[in-house]
Amino acid sequence: MYKLIGDYKKNIKSVISELFCVSHIIRAEQNESTDETKYKKDEHEKYKKIYGKYANKLYSVCRENCDKVVGKREYDKDPVAYNQALNNAIDILNTKILELIGEKDYSKIYYNETKFDNLNELSYGHDGLLVLFHLLFTKYPLIGKIVADKYDYIFIDEYQDTSADILTDILSLSQTYNLTVGLFGDSMQSIYEDGIGNIDEYIQDSTLQSIPKPDNFRCSHEVINLINTLRLDDIQQNVALKKLGDGTIESDESRHGSVRVLYSVVDKKPHSHSTEDEKDAYQLLVNSLISKARENTDNSKVFILTNKAIAEKNGFKNLYKIFDDRYVDVSDRIEKYLRSIQALDVI
Repeated sequence: MYKLIGDYKKNIKSVISELFCVSHIIRAEQNESTDETKYKKDEHEKYKKIYGKYANKLYSVCRENCDKVVGKREYDKDPVAYNQALNNAIDILNTKILELIGEKDYSKIYYNETKFDNLNELSYGHDGLLVLFHLLFTKYPLIGKIVADKYDYIFIDEYQDTSADILTDILSLSQTYNLTVGLFGDSMQSIYEDGIGNIDEYIQDSTLQSIPKPDNFRCSHEVINLINTLRLDDIQQNVALKKLGDGTIESDESRHGSVRVLYSVVDKKPHSHSTEDEKDAYQLLVNSLISKARENTDNSKVFILTNKAIAEKNGFKNLYKIFDDRYVDVSDRIEKYLRSIQALDVI
């Protein structure tokens, strides 16, 4: 994707502010059917999220700290006023960001091949590349023509985690220029909140044709039978035998095993404002499940989903908390800092 847009630096400069400027908070419409309690909770969560982005950006651009975000009880007293104050502050910050971008030489813009966008260098990372491609695609239709002229086929692997905007852009090429587009993946394996997830709407309107692939080359019969009961689509997977390195086909017996499901029931899962004792008690319960699962299982592997849990398991819980108190995107910030002191290079 970078090869398609990387040379159009002057065009990129015209849209790159979208990577760095903070969006306003916009209060959702409320009608007679709106649940008042849920509405207030959602509005405060939205406020906290945007306030966090503003605070992070203010610190990175101006090295200024913000007050702690107001709690829901205080926010609910006058949410409109709090929103307006935040938007006014965002406008001042965005003006500063636009001034900094305006002073930069567009020829110096580059793709830094990391997770991070960098305002000082005016460079963009992996996620920024996706945003810029969509912005250029929308603002400059010639980009689409260039892509269509260059490729006869476009294949997207793990489509479920692809940006919805990018997928829409690519599929529009198929319709406009008769370009063949193929998507490969599984909607039930989506792991990113901002990925498109399923593509049912494109199948229903005949933009895409579904070609189910039930073959499973990885799991045992027993695991597949369990998975099939959990799937929410029409796909029922079957064991497919792999071709081994010596050219022979693995035996069916080698694909048998066992499966069991372990679970615990908790009255209430801790949240960000829970006490440390409540969080520790919950973590102990999770750890007990992990220990139980490892019983009589040699060479077991445990997939830990949260960065906080990973930090605790690897002995840097306090370091994580330091970054957590300052930033929203904690793991990215830790990695960026470790790169800046070349610790990751040493490792």
